[in-house]
Amino acid sequence: MRFIKILSSIIFSLLIILAIGAYLAVRHFDLNQYKSYVEDMVRRETGRQLKINGDAAVAISLVPTIVINDVELSNADWADMPQMFKIKQIEVKFALLPLLKKQVVIDKILLSEPQIYLQKKSDGITNWEFGASQTAQSLKANTDDKAKRYAGNSQTALLAGFAARNVLIENGVVQYVDEKSTQTVEIKSLMFSIPSINENIGIDFEIVYNGEPIEGKATLGSITTFMQKDVPFPVIMDVDAYKIDASVSGSIIGLLTDTPVYAFETNIYNPASNFNAPEISLQSRIDGDINGLKADVKVLNVAENLIMGSLEAKWNSQVPWIKANLRSDKFDIESLSVKSSPLAFEIPSFVAEAQALSLPNETIPYQELKKINADVILDIKKLVVNPSLQADNVLATIKLNNGLLQVNPIEFVAGGGSLFGKLTIDAGKQTMKMDINGKDMKLQSLHSEFAVSDGKDFGVLDGGNLDVYITAFSSGSTYQQILSNLDGSMVGIVGKSKLQTGALKFLKGNILTQLLDVLKVDSSKANKLDLTCAVVRTDITKGKAVFPRGIAFDSKQITIVSDGQINLLNDKLNFTIEPSMNKLASGNVTQALASFVKVSGTLDNPKIGLDNKEAVKTLIGVAATGGVSYLGSQVFLNGDGSPCYTALQGTAYASRFPKPSGLKATTQDAVGETQKQLEKGFKDIKNTAKDILKSFKLK
Repeated sequence: MRFIKILSSIIFSLLIILAIGAYLAVRHFDLNQYKSYVEDMVRRETGRQLKINGDAAVAISLVPTIVINDVELSNADWADMPQMFKIKQIEVKFALLPLLKKQVVIDKILLSEPQIYLQKKSDGITNWEFGASQTAQSLKANTDDKAKRYAGNSQTALLAGFAARNVLIENGVVQYVDEKSTQTVEIKSLMFSIPSINENIGIDFEIVYNGEPIEGKATLGSITTFMQKDVPFPVIMDVDAYKIDASVSGSIIGLLTDTPVYAFETNIYNPASNFNAPEISLQSRIDGDINGLKADVKVLNVAENLIMGSLEAKWNSQVPWIKANLRSDKFDIESLSVKSSPLAFEIPSFVAEAQALSLPNETIPYQELKKINADVILDIKKLVVNPSLQADNVLATIKLNNGLLQVNPIEFVAGGGSLFGKLTIDAGKQTMKMDINGKDMKLQSLHSEFAVSDGKDFGVLDGGNLDVYITAFSSGSTYQQILSNLDGSMVGIVGKSKLQTGALKFLKGNILTQLLDVLKVDSSKANKLDLTCAVVRTDITKGKAVFPRGIAFDSKQITIVSDGQINLLNDKLNFTIEPSMNKLASGNVTQALASFVKVSGTLDNPKIGLDNKEAVKTLIGVAATGGVSYLGSQVFLNGDGSPCYTALQGTAYASRFPKPSGLKATTQDAVGETQKQLEKGFKDIKNTAKDILKSFKLK
């Protein structure tokens, strides 16, 4: 035992002496004398100048380590930056056990604060294309099997005896510049695991692009596979970027050639509210090359709306183009709202819509229409606007070419009828044009609120056929100019129908309900209305919608004719309403004063009341003149024999209704009775004029 202790002490002492000797040898070994050799070798391989400006030394550690500081490689002569890359420090750690067997195996390479500058010229030449390699030329004559296999590629030849198990890049920057843009990527951490050139490569990364963190991991094929032209190079990747989760699985063939081809299965998930969008998931297969791709959209799930189809894109031309054919059995627009607020079917506010587009004075981005060409077909079997309003068999063909956007046709079935439209936006001329024709739609089928559910609802009991004709044209460079220059017309026609009166719950600012309320109509006498026709006709000129007696509601119980205008720039209303109420009013004086109904306010909040000043003046004037001045009010009370014809006069649709043939008897009776009532005396009228007005519910 004593011998073993002595022997152990001797061996331990020798090891200490050897370690001290090795330490002194390493301390006095100067790697800087080999810098010029390395620089010359790189120049022969790449044609570029490598400079090692800092020290190169062997670090004292249990793991053999070489540290090189301040390294830079010169750029191509034509590039903007003088260096292609700069590295603050390179640290190379060698595996200890292979060194004992005279094998050099690099265990880890650490690159600290690398700066890489990549640039591409307009003719396609890049700064990462190096000159001819002298090593590659010499390898052609080498009979070694390994050299023969990789003789056609100098990089592979250099890697044939090289294996770096781990490569770590920290706190780096990569900048890419071409004639169109400059893009910068910050590298927080990038780790490559490369057991050998014949084994798969593992990658973990954490980078920042445009201020957004991107993290992920990937498994790639081997270096050997990477260098072979006709062998698929596998790629499996999971990425979390911009709060989007994406997984890709597939392969690339000819990665180092000018024409690589790829095929991937993709799964992408975007959570609700990200990019102010609803929840979205995508499963697809993508095949393509550097010039474009084809995608088989297996399932695109947008807030539980399933979309399928195909997509093709090309970006090798001056203007990229997209061709798509997408279909869906059901698409619910209301589900797209991130805030989950229902889309109310209400009178539109043009000002609110303009504000929703940000600032109405902002320039319209027509130039965006010139950046891409497109040919898209959308086929939706059922389009749900909200639970009460939907359309079937929606088909839209969208073409965009050199800034000319054409949606022609867009057609669908709604309310049992058909609607056909087309839209054209010309970015070059800065013009917009729209035409819409809808026929044979039924109000009660178009929107559920027009269907009668109980005795208190407004609704259509029978008939309800609706035709709609809209044409609009405008020009301008801003949203406000588009409204200011808007020209066109809109016509809506409802045929014979039987209506049940009541509240239109879905219609914000319901004018009809307010009107009947203001006129003190006896609802018990107006529970059912026998509608002959109803028309809304407006002519739009320079942003003002004029209704030349263009609103007509003609029934046996009440006839309403309205004349006025809407300023689309500020939503303000200015209307007169001329009701002929037959036997529905609470008194003949009320019938007379109906001539002074005014509509003001805005589209969102219309207000109905009487023009008090004119009403009192007329009532007093009637008494003062013995009723003569009342003849002026008869202009309004003389019923138009065909108000729907009058509303459509001057349009192509006037022939839908007969021309006026005389005064309605019921209206004439009302005029006579009202005149007799007023002729009882000036005193009675004067004393009760204000009381009469108070009987109206003025707004």
